[in-house]
Amino acid sequence: MTFSIFSSSTAIIVSIVVAILAILYRAALPKPIPGIPYNYASSRSIFGDIPSMVKWKRDTRETFTWMTEQCNKLNAPMVQIFVKPFSAPWVIVVDARECQDVLTRRSKEFDRSSFTTDVVQPILREHHFPFPSGPKQRAHRALLSDLMTPAFLNEVAAPQLYSATLELLQLWRRKMVLANNHPFPAEEDVANAALDTIWAAAVGSEAGTTRSQLDLLTQCSKVELADNPDLPVSFPQAPTSDDVVSIRTVIDSMEIGLASPLPGLSYFFYLKIPRIRRAFNRKDLMLSNALKDSRDRLGNSESGNFPVKSAMDYVLRREIHQARKEGRPPRLDATVLKDELFGFLLAGHETTSTTLMWGLKFLTDHQDVQSTLREAIRDAMPDAAAEGRQPTYSEITDSKMPYFNAVVEEILRCGGTAATHARKSLVATDLLGVHLSKGTNVLFMTNGPSFVSPPMPIDERLRSQSCQEAKDKIGEWDPLDMAQFNPDRWLKTDSDGRIEIDMQAGPNTQFGGGARGCFGKKFAYLEMRTVLTIIVWNFKFLPVPAELSSYSAVDSVAHAPQQCYVRLAPA
Repeated sequence: MTFSIFSSSTAIIVSIVVAILAILYRAALPKPIPGIPYNYASSRSIFGDIPSMVKWKRDTRETFTWMTEQCNKLNAPMVQIFVKPFSAPWVIVVDARECQDVLTRRSKEFDRSSFTTDVVQPILREHHFPFPSGPKQRAHRALLSDLMTPAFLNEVAAPQLYSATLELLQLWRRKMVLANNHPFPAEEDVANAALDTIWAAAVGSEAGTTRSQLDLLTQCSKVELADNPDLPVSFPQAPTSDDVVSIRTVIDSMEIGLASPLPGLSYFFYLKIPRIRRAFNRKDLMLSNALKDSRDRLGNSESGNFPVKSAMDYVLRREIHQARKEGRPPRLDATVLKDELFGFLLAGHETTSTTLMWGLKFLTDHQDVQSTLREAIRDAMPDAAAEGRQPTYSEITDSKMPYFNAVVEEILRCGGTAATHARKSLVATDLLGVHLSKGTNVLFMTNGPSFVSPPMPIDERLRSQSCQEAKDKIGEWDPLDMAQFNPDRWLKTDSDGRIEIDMQAGPNTQFGGGARGCFGKKFAYLEMRTVLTIIVWNFKFLPVPAELSSYSAVDSVAHAPQQCYVRLAPA
């Protein structure tokens, strides 16, 4: 009797457990959105597309390229992927017109995605970027509003950019001599120069990474060179300061969120690692010290009208003015001030340095473009060319160079530094004829069909009314050559026969669009103009072997090249 009762009780418990597990299993299975293609096999597993995405990432290091490939695989401009158990699918779109339409004309229906928030907010905290649009996001962003004005860009940023680029110039002159016609990797040098620039512009002090490397190589009479001139040379590396290591550690932490289907849980454990926690604390201390320096320059002035020499100064002055307007005490040591500045630093370092790396690769592999660009730069600054001197930063910023601008736009288009723009539906709405529930994450890709390869056909009737009405506002790239790097596609001749840039020649959404477009766009253009002008003015970028010129990328904070080698000769 006892055995019978025990068996009955056990059977009931087991049945309940099995039922619960069955319910959980069914709840965890993907729930496809009707009308959007997907991988059928993935829909039958609670892990969805995660194994496929992880394998692709492990083999290629390109997460966002995998997303674009799903559209190619299923032959559809819009597909869905399953990347989180118990969660709705993500929608992937590869169509420039839909991307442009949603970013610029449908802001009431689509806003910052939860994917972006999950990945970015643990790193940037109170920065406005991951916040949904609203009063808090606008108030935080307003703290940076002075940083894209001519006063900051021309009087603070441009001299810092120029100084950092001249140090990169000196370093590469030394490396050119030591390398003796061998190629060498340029990633670290470009990243260091970008960090030196943005740190000086942000807080008014020097990071000194390029200077440290230059000092080391100045004392180096020779390096080991292979007999084969196509083999790259490795240079000794100068020690990196603890401050710089901390900044890079924090920036690299974003890879944790990007690589995980559960970024919040991954960050929870990752940020408890002592080394990581120390890096975050040191970063906060550096920004607190910079904020203190700004307050010291302010002194006891209540007007806030003190000399400014850094982005931190501008942010603090803006906070003082805003506090007076709102009748409250200024937040002179608030987390929001430091986080807004760090977001400015992160974006100005990572994305711009990545774009410059792509630029070096394209110019190296397209010698005709490089020669034409060098000629256009010298024609735009004839005094510096005639006098055999470096152009000044004011000459660089004031010069009119349509071809230069076309080269930059083509680098942005073909490099695809920002591989995706993620949005979330704020309301139930339609996209390409499919009904999306409120809260659906949609990723608009920028590195595939309609941008660098022929667009996939879409029935015009499936597009939104705003998209149909804007059909002819931006051109379309010729599908026969859109995969090629060709700056001429951005140029046109006006009625007076003058060559000018045509920003509407075709789609390029690297800086996003609409109210949530990239805040630092002007700074990015200024940095690319300064660096590319100086290095093309002084160097020829000779071809490098094919095995050092892969266009494979790695997806982290930005879509960056896995290889960036240069072989330098005097211009």
